[in-house]
Amino acid sequence: FIVRYEVSDDDPNVADPESARVLLTFDQPYVNHNGGTIHFGPDGYLYIATGDGGLAGDPYDNAQNRRELLGKILRIDVSQIEGAAMQYGVPESRQDIGRTAYSNVARDQAQTNEYHPAQRSEIFAYGLRNPWSFSFDPETGDLFIPDVGQNEWEEINFVPAGFEGDLNF
Repeated sequence: FIVRYEVSDDDPNVADPESARVLLTFDQPYVNHNGGTIHFGPDGYLYIATGDGGLAGDPYDNAQNRRELLGKILRIDVSQIEGAAMQYGVPESRQDIGRTAYSNVARDQAQTNEYHPAQRSEIFAYGLRNPWSFSFDPETGDLFIPDVGQNEWEEINFVPAGFEGDLNF
């Protein structure tokens, strides 16, 4: 669950439990590879690390499936919440992601496997196993994503500041 809270009237350092609002949920098929870190980026968006759902070898291929939120770094805009129906927004540059398009561009992208009309627009980066942590460089805004490897390997992924998304690790 990703839940939003408002600050309490009595103390701005304490969340008001009555203000809880679920923004995003997704199923976790196994008990491991949960990801888990969330941070606001220098661009003001909320970044969310999700593991691939667990078990060795990503048996459901969640990390590469652009319809799934597992095995990703998600980016959402919590400032766009308007009314009860809208839980969050996505950056303007990603608002057309996941929409079916009928154009020469879509036709050409379909030939190279770059056209994904069912892709979730929240996806900033995908192809991750278990990005349990990540951080933004406070001076440059660059993003560093540690990803837990299988048995012997770990990796640190780098995303330069200003990157708009859709990066496959």
